[in-house]
Amino acid sequence: MLRFLSIVFALEQTNQLSLLPDKDLVNLCPYIEPYQVTKSLSVFLLSSTYI
Repeated sequence: MLRFLSIVFALEQTNQLSLLPDKDLVNLCPYIEPYQVTKSLSVFLLSSTYI
């Protein structure tokens, strides 16, 4: 898991991966409540620790 996050942050720092979506994509996507994102991340992190 840490290896994956370090790759994501390295790509984001070199501007090869943007963690923020395009404005066009934001208009197409429905609004996501912040708690939905944190809940999904929590479930992902918990499930990856048991693998």
